[in-house]
Amino acid sequence: MPRPPSLQDMLPQPYRPVPTSFLGLQKVDFPYFAPWRNNLVVASRHHNYLFIALCSDIYVYAPTYPYQRIPEKPLTILKSTPLYGYGGYIDQTHPHYINSLTIGELGSEEVLVSAHDNGDVCVWYTSDLSRVALQKNVRLSAWGVALHQKKRLLAVSANSHEITIFGLSADGARAGAVMETAKVLKGHGHNIPSISFLDDDDGRWLAGTSIDGSVILWDIWEEMMVEKCNMGFMAKGWSVSLLKPQCFKSVPTLREALGTPAHAPLPTPISLSSTQTVQTGYYSSLPAKRSTPLAYDTSTHPLVSATTGYFFVDYGSDDDDDDDDDLSGDLHADFDLNDHDNDNDSSHHYPSPSPFPSRSPTPPPATPHTPSPPPTSFLLTTTQTHLYLLPISPTLHLSPILITRSILLEPHPSVSHQELLFLDRLNMVAAIPELSLMVVASQKGRVALVRLVRAGEVYSARVESVLPREASTISGGVSSSSSASSSSFNLDGGGYERGHGREGGYPGHGNNTSPHTPDPNAGAGSPGNSASQSSGNATGPQPPEHPDINMEEWAVEVVVCVDGWDCVGV
Repeated sequence: MPRPPSLQDMLPQPYRPVPTSFLGLQKVDFPYFAPWRNNLVVASRHHNYLFIALCSDIYVYAPTYPYQRIPEKPLTILKSTPLYGYGGYIDQTHPHYINSLTIGELGSEEVLVSAHDNGDVCVWYTSDLSRVALQKNVRLSAWGVALHQKKRLLAVSANSHEITIFGLSADGARAGAVMETAKVLKGHGHNIPSISFLDDDDGRWLAGTSIDGSVILWDIWEEMMVEKCNMGFMAKGWSVSLLKPQCFKSVPTLREALGTPAHAPLPTPISLSSTQTVQTGYYSSLPAKRSTPLAYDTSTHPLVSATTGYFFVDYGSDDDDDDDDDLSGDLHADFDLNDHDNDNDSSHHYPSPSPFPSRSPTPPPATPHTPSPPPTSFLLTTTQTHLYLLPISPTLHLSPILITRSILLEPHPSVSHQELLFLDRLNMVAAIPELSLMVVASQKGRVALVRLVRAGEVYSARVESVLPREASTISGGVSSSSSASSSSFNLDGGGYERGHGREGGYPGHGNNTSPHTPDPNAGAGSPGNSASQSSGNATGPQPPEHPDINMEEWAVEVVVCVDGWDCVGV
């Protein structure tokens, strides 16, 4: 179980990035990868298993400690047969090819879920991989998968533009498992690559993003859209993650929260004119006055980088760049922006781009005709190249409070990367709540470490680093063959246990792997032990240590896998 936050964790602390170190590069020969898929690599947090989907099969590997080397042969190969005779969306000849893999918890069991091109959804218990425990079908190509542990819910998004939610029977932990269709959510206008449950006790709130650029928050009890936001002209939704306020690390200053260099002026909150909040009618009878928040733009492009001196050219990015004008007059009356430059000010004096409370406001009481509003939370979503943070609150419209553009843009891409620009999209995101960290990956083979931070009432998501740091690290693995290379990076942090990944892909236009966060103790000891505690049981060279982290340390691994389709795993 994740370590509960201590009093020290909840107090503002000076900002320190998560240290990263390069562990090594490995080339692995795999059979043929089915092209245009997504999320084909995940790892167990309970067992030393790495799952890789190849066509319609899942290869199970046991990586070796300490560098998570992939053995030459798998432990086993998981196979499944089509439930019905439905055809494929991408490939009519091979309709049962896997589109994505997801791993998470249902009740007390860890499960592996495969989503197939013919609409099949297969569930394995990682404690017993001898057979498919559950199998369902959603009619058309299945892509996004979300799991709610406490309520034992499995949600699946498909190219039918629908989200189907299944409920696992309370006594269905083993052979007699029964999973019934609980709800079908209709309202998205395009294929839905990513969905995410809020990790609460109720299992009521679900978010989805679709290729038409819309983000929708759902109340699955009422089968109603709570909020909808269109992210802009030509924006395509690729991933969505629902986050609790507790996922954000508290820092003392606004400059630390926004990642603004010491010599640079702090950004001014702006209005994102191209985003549009769509009225759903959910709050029609609530008396609370709702406002549209302002947003911080923490983008560094197309400015000259302070560290490299290069001028960034935004090739292949979204066409959702907003004609953002700074607000003036009455709209800024509540913000004393001149105070922002004083880093010594107490964080609770900082003006916020939105009047977002540090505690949930007291919502109006629900009536038989007024659904209860969702709890205060956040929605992090990505388009092809941009990252947005949106608040969820009964007092605010669903609209960004932060935008970071082109977070994985290369100033001088290699020739091979220029040829893969059509694969450049932020369609893989994994959350590590215990580190307040999001791992955001592009299909092209680049990964951003994004830290969730807050200064007073200002919530932010700042890019800490981009991996691999050198393009040559992965460019050698790009070829037309079915071989792959993996670059491993060690992250040190406090109290880490693998968080829930919220991955997604373009139905019919995805990629070949998914983010995964390999078990920090894989092959080195039982789950629950820290890397330092387990290292005495391992042979060979040990991962580098970071004595500057004054907390219980865990090791997290980021793996960038590159083959002919530039796969990425995290």
